[in-house]
Amino acid sequence: MHPSRLLPLAVLSVAASALAQAQFEAGAMYMMSPYHVPASGIPYPGIARIDPFTGADTPLVAFTSNGVYQASAAYDPFRDRIVAYCSLAATTNPALHAIDAAGTWTTISSQYLVRLAPRGDGKIYGYKAGAGHPDVQKVYYVDAAGQQHELLDVGGAQPWLLHGGVSFASADPIRAMIYEPGENALFLALAGDNAVPDCGAPSFDVSIRKLPLTADGTALRAPAVCAEYDVAGIANADERPTGFSYGPDGRLVLGVFGNGFGAMPRILEIDPATAQITPFATTGPYYGDINCDVVAYSPLTDRALLLDGGNDVWRAFARGAAGAGQILGSYGPPGLGGSVGSTLFVVGPIGPANSLSADGTTLSVAQGGVQQLDFHPGPALAGDLYLILGSLSGWAPGFSLGGFAIALNPDVYTDFTLNNPNSPFLVGTLGVLPPGGTALAQVVWPAAVLNGLAGLTMHHVAFGLDAGLGLTHASNPVPLQLLP
Repeated sequence: MHPSRLLPLAVLSVAASALAQAQFEAGAMYMMSPYHVPASGIPYPGIARIDPFTGADTPLVAFTSNGVYQASAAYDPFRDRIVAYCSLAATTNPALHAIDAAGTWTTISSQYLVRLAPRGDGKIYGYKAGAGHPDVQKVYYVDAAGQQHELLDVGGAQPWLLHGGVSFASADPIRAMIYEPGENALFLALAGDNAVPDCGAPSFDVSIRKLPLTADGTALRAPAVCAEYDVAGIANADERPTGFSYGPDGRLVLGVFGNGFGAMPRILEIDPATAQITPFATTGPYYGDINCDVVAYSPLTDRALLLDGGNDVWRAFARGAAGAGQILGSYGPPGLGGSVGSTLFVVGPIGPANSLSADGTTLSVAQGGVQQLDFHPGPALAGDLYLILGSLSGWAPGFSLGGFAIALNPDVYTDFTLNNPNSPFLVGTLGVLPPGGTALAQVVWPAAVLNGLAGLTMHHVAFGLDAGLGLTHASNPVPLQLLP
């Protein structure tokens, strides 16, 4: 394939560069923290981008107050913004803000709302931690117009209540929320502090609630389902969830901070269909293993990223791993302490199929390079065709095809990847999935071939196709930043 075939990409760059520079990249990780500790400079409260490959942080926005609430920032694909309850104005009064990729912001609502969970249709579910009884048992949501509502119980006649209206001691039982579209359900993670009612009496075990929702998401369509799990395995050990994320195989990933040392399954996964809780990875034993400050799964690395605030390092854990994980890098100068109360979250569609990962997300146009892609939808798709397509126009809002949400905006580069699979530029991007359900591919760009495209970001998505070329799978998008 002659490089001149890429001429349309250079033409596209003139029209797309301004848009691309203001877009979020799929799979990018961000952390909201009351105390960011950059390698140089003064600690600050705010939001920073975290590189899931190295742990390096890049500031996005600084707050005017360090009053940060855990699990109270998330990416909302409906608004294409990070939504966060924080202080960003001249006043220190917090509010629900929408923050773009350049760090500029607007206010959605001045209402108090934490533990945020965007639904992807304009609704953002949340909670009023510390509210008086019975409000502390309610779930709220802000609609697309910024108006606040109570989530209603089955039948829609009254608000849903966590414990059916019976008072209990804890003022902050719900520590995290996430919306799961496959089940059309809202999942809540509750603290195990011997005050919060779990699936029976209060205990020290972490627990979840699965709230099946009506089609419009305004009420429960069926009673909540409860499940609990003993992380610590020892008596009187508090277990506090730190945040949800979307994991592999359509599962949810949950990080848990406790007050026990030693090897423990501090990273859990939840089957959305059954609400069953099982270990994702066991962290420890290592010095300071108690410090599981924040956790989120990265679809780019196929690893869960954990902030070990005791040792001031980022650790990466594969599914099924045990021990100390892979240390990626330092979190600021050693000895400054952890960042308990932070929120780590990922940019992407609501509930993506995390089946495409990469060995990196940047490439120099001048020097050229290779991005390794790992498509791993699993053995269930063995024997299906697979195809990897790309876009230079971003991944949101994407489009729907064959019942799948496709996180890709079609453009001239999409046509190029469709017409030139298994070319010198797109190695192994079309084939048959082997019995293990994993295929490797490469995006190869020689030096100077992409001149004129620096500053843009490519995204690639992998598809499964049956013998009749019907879609059987659509992966998450993986970015490739084109640097000078």
